[in-house]
Amino acid sequence: MSIPSSRTIHSFLDEQTRIFNDKSRKDDFMALYRQIAPGGYSLEWPANGEVFKGWDHLERMWEDGINVQSRLVSAMVANGEAATYFTHKLVQDGKTIELESIETYLFREDGSLHSRFWPQTPDL
Repeated sequence: MSIPSSRTIHSFLDEQTRIFNDKSRKDDFMALYRQIAPGGYSLEWPANGEVFKGWDHLERMWEDGINVQSRLVSAMVANGEAATYFTHKLVQDGKTIELESIETYLFREDGSLHSRFWPQTPDL
């Protein structure tokens, strides 16, 4: 397998954000990730924390984000790796909370994808 091109990675980031914000499209979200990463998926949440492996953790992230709308503010891609800056709006107990995150995506030659998330912790 080969590492996706920078253009393909940019397209993936845009599409995953659009799909994530449409909560009726969970199957499309999962399919998009499986297409870009046929070799598997892993994530660190938060970064430098525990590494979760497998599609069930991506599904859990979808479920945890059911009240979140995200906006990709910036993405820098080079040599199979992307660094992104997102803003998020979380609705909780009738209040809208605005959060930010830094996320990285490492696309490997074996077809796998490893994501790392630096979420802003809300003052709740």
